[in-house]
Amino acid sequence: MTIRTVREQSLGRLTLRLLEANGGFSGIILGGPKGRIGPLTGASADEVWRRLHEEAGKTDRSYFGFDGARIRFLRFFP
Repeated sequence: MTIRTVREQSLGRLTLRLLEANGGFSGIILGGPKGRIGPLTGASADEVWRRLHEEAGKTDRSYFGFDGARIRFLRFFP
């Protein structure tokens, strides 16, 4: 089994790492409050990279997600 780092990026205190192994792709997020998130797997590198960015965004304290955005919108526009 060969594991190869395809892409790596730092986002503040987080490090996103995209890996290729056994014909598929995996990704992990290092750092942050949980220490490590993942592995996230997928068939394409772009899919896993997108999911890594989504999960990294969720670690921010100000993240409230779709449901939170909907509730806030309905508060201003009932």
